[in-house]
Amino acid sequence: MSGAGRRGARRAAAAAALALAWGCALDGGPDPRDRGARRPPAGWEEERRQRVDHAYDDGYSRGWGDREQGRSPDYERWVGEYDRGGEASFRAGYADGYQRRPHRYGAAGPDVTPVAPDWLVGEFRGWDEHEDVEVVLQVRRDGGVRLVGGGRAQEGVYRNGRLELRKGAWRVERVRGGLVITPEWDRYGGVRLTRQ
Repeated sequence: MSGAGRRGARRAAAAAALALAWGCALDGGPDPRDRGARRPPAGWEEERRQRVDHAYDDGYSRGWGDREQGRSPDYERWVGEYDRGGEASFRAGYADGYQRRPHRYGAAGPDVTPVAPDWLVGEFRGWDEHEDVEVVLQVRRDGGVRLVGGGRAQEGVYRNGRLELRKGAWRVERVRGGLVITPEWDRYGGVRLTRQ
């Protein structure tokens, strides 16, 4: 090992020892350097990554839609639609969507684009007998989705036969006279919707 390599290894070992001596906690315990401030709880990085993925995804959908509607590329027209903390991800997603570059969404794969088929574009209504509420599904050509059930709205995208929403995914099946959406967590909870 070279002299520079040994110095780097010593520095890393010293930093680790210092962290242990200061009482570092990985589970949100107190950080003595911040005079009693708490470290973020375990899992905060995963939550942050999901927010960043959502900002990118939303930007991609908006960019795709702007290009399809013949608008000039300007992500700032959507300033009120995204969390300012995820602006860089939204901006990157918008650029990728507008330029029709491959979508970088989590595990969905690099070549998947959130464009809805013609039979799915529009507004659909139905009744969820299990929850006893009216369900309204709106799908845009760019793949943007809005699902309202019992007055509560969720937004997301259509991709690979699924509605990917913040609170989970729903499978979409085309049937005569409309479609059936089924939450992936409930096999028998399908809701039949008809075009309005």
